[in-house]
Amino acid sequence: QSTNLNDENVAEPELAELEAEFKQLQEKVITGTESGAKAEAAKAEGGKGAGGKGGNRKWGSLDLRPKNLVVKNFPEGTTEEQLKAHFGSAVETVESGSENAMVVGFKNRKAAELAQRTGHRMGDTLLHMSWQPQQAAPAPAPTVPAEGAAAEAEAAAQD
Repeated sequence: QSTNLNDENVAEPELAELEAEFKQLQEKVITGTESGAKAEAAKAEGGKGAGGKGGNRKWGSLDLRPKNLVVKNFPEGTTEEQLKAHFGSAVETVESGSENAMVVGFKNRKAAELAQRTGHRMGDTLLHMSWQPQQAAPAPAPTVPAEGAAAEAEAAAQD
């Protein structure tokens, strides 16, 4: 049975239960304890998970997708601290954006995705969330050789 998010008659106990479930899932994502039955079965069979490729490897590809959400349509008067408390301990930063928008930075992409799926209501208000585009890293500053190194390079070039 699905609940219509725009229905104002959402039962308070159901909402409290969903919020508690959200907090539990968020903690699992942050601590990395989220594991399914497949992972448990693989460990029981000698740690040969991931298609028999070996034990608990923690390396893989680097996730460069955004982990910041632009949150809009929150209740009037909402502070950065209230928004941080709403999304829980997975939040690293909350910054004021444009008018009626705040940028919420999460510890990792997985926590941000969970917050986007489950933290869409703040009280009776339906939040609007979108990914903040990644900003390109600044180019490294050019290196200038030290005076002694420049003289050595010049002398070597003349030989």
